[in-house]
Amino acid sequence: MNEEYFDFSDDILRDLAQLDEQIRADNRKEEIRKKRAEGGKLGGRPKIDNSKKKQVNVKFSEKDYLQVSEVASSYGMTLQDFIRRRSLNVPLRDGNRNEILLEYRTNFKRISNIFRKDIWTENEKNELKTELEEVIKLIQKNIC
Repeated sequence: MNEEYFDFSDDILRDLAQLDEQIRADNRKEEIRKKRAEGGKLGGRPKIDNSKKKQVNVKFSEKDYLQVSEVASSYGMTLQDFIRRRSLNVPLRDGNRNEILLEYRTNFKRISNIFRKDIWTENEKNELKTELEEVIKLIQKNIC
């Protein structure tokens, strides 16, 4: 046999290593795709069967319908969701309160991001922690 047939150059070995790595990457992607398919379209939490299967028809006078619709829209809810929540004694959403809480959440997130930076001394961090604890206590005290 001629030795030229068995002489592998570095280029061929490199190409084989790249091909092997590509095959492994494709296999990993396929495994991830299969796992996600088991958990639903996007993966994540398992689906909860929360479908509504029963229907109740309610008739309102024109005046009552307008009044209930107006109250539901003031809460930023659909009429169906409003009636369902009221009949089951589920608390109604307070849009104004939620906006304020979202603003607080954003501000506290910004504070935590700044707090993580290494521009603070330990003493400054401890002072800020104390002030934040006081603010949290005041907020908790004033929540209805």
